[in-house]
Amino acid sequence: LMSVLVIPLHDNKFSGKESEEQEILLVTKGAPEGIVNVCQRNSIPDGYKCRLEDMAAQGYRVLACSTKTISHLTVLEAIASEQSQLEKEMKFAGFFVMGNQMKPETNEVLNEITEAGLRQCMITGDNMLTAISVAKQNSSSNMWNQFKSTMLIDVLKSQSQGQANKQMCICKFLDQIETVNAEPLEPVSLKLILDNEEEGYLDHYNIALAGAAFSQLYEEHVLYFQERVGGKLFGTEEEKQSPLFSVLKRANVFARSAPKEKQLIVQCLQDLGHVVCMVGDGANDSLALKTADAGLSIAGHDTDSNENVENVSTPSIAAPFSTRISNISAVPILLLEGRAALATSLVSFRYMFQYGITQFFAVCILYIHLTTLGDGQFVMGDLVNSLPLVMALDLTGSPMKLNSGLPYTKIASWKFILALVGHSLIICLGELLQFLFLRAQPWYVELTSEEGENGDPSQEATMIFLCSNFMYLSSAIALSHTYGGFRAKFYNNPLLLLSLVGLFLFNSALYLYPGKLSNYLDIVDVPYWFLVLSYAWALVVTGVLLIFELFVVTLRQKFWFEDDNFRHSDGPVCRNRVASGEDSSKYHLV
Repeated sequence: LMSVLVIPLHDNKFSGKESEEQEILLVTKGAPEGIVNVCQRNSIPDGYKCRLEDMAAQGYRVLACSTKTISHLTVLEAIASEQSQLEKEMKFAGFFVMGNQMKPETNEVLNEITEAGLRQCMITGDNMLTAISVAKQNSSSNMWNQFKSTMLIDVLKSQSQGQANKQMCICKFLDQIETVNAEPLEPVSLKLILDNEEEGYLDHYNIALAGAAFSQLYEEHVLYFQERVGGKLFGTEEEKQSPLFSVLKRANVFARSAPKEKQLIVQCLQDLGHVVCMVGDGANDSLALKTADAGLSIAGHDTDSNENVENVSTPSIAAPFSTRISNISAVPILLLEGRAALATSLVSFRYMFQYGITQFFAVCILYIHLTTLGDGQFVMGDLVNSLPLVMALDLTGSPMKLNSGLPYTKIASWKFILALVGHSLIICLGELLQFLFLRAQPWYVELTSEEGENGDPSQEATMIFLCSNFMYLSSAIALSHTYGGFRAKFYNNPLLLLSLVGLFLFNSALYLYPGKLSNYLDIVDVPYWFLVLSYAWALVVTGVLLIFELFVVTLRQKFWFEDDNFRHSDGPVCRNRVASGEDSSKYHLV
């Protein structure tokens, strides 16, 4: 509740009688349930509850107001008094009714998120019926199933003697939320339902959970299990049978939630094994934004370029990510960029590993035969060939469309290691066969130990240098794909496209027409027909790498995804008041 003291003024100034008793008006506004508790019962009009539910069911955001005249205190005493002491025996004044319309971008964004296999949830401080109405307006969302009945889970104080302060979770059933004037079915204990109904009974309902009911379920779960099992909730099979677990798996609307309850909901979803993204725009979202795996703070309203900087709505600094966009269209951008960053990190790791293996194996072959690459050859391989490709590969952006699943990032897993090993074996085998083919030629002249110690140019170093240079390029070509749809097409990266084409032409010319570069790069004369065959062999190895990458490594597309059910991710995307944009799988966006 929020209260204001209205102090009488004299000529727009204080009367100077602040130390004397006078009439002071106290005005309080807040949630209707809270206002009713501080009002005199006879001041509450008949039909109050019915009218409130009717407006909430239509999607309106409803606040209540009450007033009270204070005449037994001075102004100074009233200011110094506790708020709870003043907010008693007030008179009900009426409702503040505000529209809660969806923003035009909402349905399109929710449709994109739904197609990506993400489940959306809403956590809000609003009335439960208002939250349900807003959820039902999102036709593109999987938050609310229009063909299921509605189950509201709230708390009810026990009326039994000796248990006046004890609460129990009860369920109210509504077939159609619009017909709130009709009496709902009699409330039933949630525990009674879970104990007596068959498994999966809750799956037949759209579940809306009140913040007080969530707190009650959470406290009961912790009290029963946490003394024996430390750490995460739901760590054992027994804990997964608890009412809290059953409800959290299915509830998509959390209403009348306080800031601390929002944080606990996010933590519980994480303990279920979900990756949670929280979207919000207010101070009451700060705790949840900090707790979520990805917290996104959006602006409270649209900003104008001509608007005074001091008046611009700024996102909360509590969130790891923030934007001045005032609607949830920032969510797909965050997911696209985050997943592209993960995929790019893996591509960069694979290229650097394979580049190192290529050069290491080339040097090992030459060391065995008492020689190595020249200084110019090392510079050419490192700076001219590899450096532009490393930089260009990392500049590939995110795709235009949000895909389902999460990029595969387990570099210690068997399938990732097999991909590295397979790629490396193809390159090493290509270099080895090139070297053996050279030594089998009748015109081949073996390097003497004295020439090797002096670092003289040799046929071995020439052919290994040309071959390994082309392998640097081949690896980049093979890794330029979209990584399962998490990166943009390679031709959308101008620098990568230019690097691939330019280095392909340069290495082709170096193979076939080295010209004056021969002196600088220590390239010795080799029969031209052999160079042509060697160049063709390099192209064959490049083709084998592409086939391996596209048809062996990704023989089943799910290689690139974190879990096997990448096309049917059931993770929730929880969000805070996503429809209005005010607050804003295994994956959750809150």
